[in-house]
Amino acid sequence: MTKWLVTLVLIVFSSGVVAQRLSERLSYLEVGLFVHSVGTPFIGEDFLDLDHPPGFFASTSFPIRVRDKWQTDYKLLLAGYHQRDLHYGFQLDNQITQSFKPGKILTLEAPVGLGYLHTFDDAPTYSIDGSQYKPRRDWGKPQLTLSVGIGFVIQLGRSSPLSLFVQQQVVVVVPYAPKSGIPLFTHSRTYLGIRRTIN
Repeated sequence: MTKWLVTLVLIVFSSGVVAQRLSERLSYLEVGLFVHSVGTPFIGEDFLDLDHPPGFFASTSFPIRVRDKWQTDYKLLLAGYHQRDLHYGFQLDNQITQSFKPGKILTLEAPVGLGYLHTFDDAPTYSIDGSQYKPRRDWGKPQLTLSVGIGFVIQLGRSSPLSLFVQQQVVVVVPYAPKSGIPLFTHSRTYLGIRRTIN
């Protein structure tokens, strides 16, 4: 019993130390909305489709390399959205973001990401048992995402820790529907959010 108690105390203590060190390295925290569309940006009628509710996201960032006006960050992003009549999607995305700050208020950003997307059908699913359809549990569909984007950040005042940002991303999802001969598919996302600088 004593060994278990000591082990538990050490785990709690060490996780607290790790969390504190990570928080000291955080660049910022951000939250916002995004419009998720099926299609390629600026091509087709589905780009910037406002006929469904926006998705929500939250993210944070750790600096990798900081130079004069250039900075490279690792960004961790959690997102969720509802594509009406298609699916619900939940994503964990890992991004490497290159940013350039030409002035004191404006920052240009270009992320490249590799993530995990899990989708659930926006309709009941059934299986065939003999000659009857029976409801079946939807465990969802695991997919890999590759993303690339471009955007800008505007600081709300020279001494303010708050910024507004806009970003456009192209997301390639694999596998999409390999049995139907569609191994991958392109999605488009337009992000709008608020960012608070931490360190």
